[in-house]
Amino acid sequence: MRGSLALRWGARSARLTTFRSSKPTGTSWWPLLYGSRAINTSKKGTLVEESGLVEGQNLLLSDQPTRFDVVVTPDPRNASPERPVPTVGTLDAVSQRMSQLTSQLTAIKEFPTANRLAFGITLYQVSFTRTDALQTLTQIFPELSKVLKNSEDFVFQINHPTREELEDISLTIQYLQKWYFAELKLDGGPQSGPIDVFTANVNLDISTSLSPARGWSPKDAAQIIPVLIRGAKLVLEESI
Repeated sequence: MRGSLALRWGARSARLTTFRSSKPTGTSWWPLLYGSRAINTSKKGTLVEESGLVEGQNLLLSDQPTRFDVVVTPDPRNASPERPVPTVGTLDAVSQRMSQLTSQLTAIKEFPTANRLAFGITLYQVSFTRTDALQTLTQIFPELSKVLKNSEDFVFQINHPTREELEDISLTIQYLQKWYFAELKLDGGPQSGPIDVFTANVNLDISTSLSPARGWSPKDAAQIIPVLIRGAKLVLEESI
């Protein structure tokens, strides 16, 4: 397996999730981060979402009783026939941005106490033929080249728990990676019409086990989340 090849792929989305052990406070997060109201705000029952464009990418803050999500996705207006699936950047670029958001959020006193924390990112490589997409996966899994050559689909998943010792926190981190093939039909606009594209993909989900009974404070989260973010690269480099 040569997962490090995916370090050059684009990211379709990235997510930070805080699973709550404290009750929601009704906090409006966007003004605390950016000093103004979000471009879009919606409330559906107990779910409150704030979203807008930040540095050319979509940022969603989703707050509900059991979890608080921070999700970065591409601006769909950046799609083109040459790049039909837009990206938010490489893993390194996205990791830097999510680390900055972590520092901002955990410095806010309203940041929730957590019973679990997670970082997720989806990386992909676009091809315009099924054969090329499967060939991309063959480069990752050369030992499966004969099988992939005659395959129409592919899914490969590994979950690897590791015990980590931080400065004053001991915890188990789950390193989950899921590699798969996908076929997409996209709107290429009035000139191109529908476009068929094929992608080699990897979902990386790096998460903690459940916290101690007291939960993890914002100060704890400020230590733990950067470890989760760095863990995504370590998985691809096969350092875990």
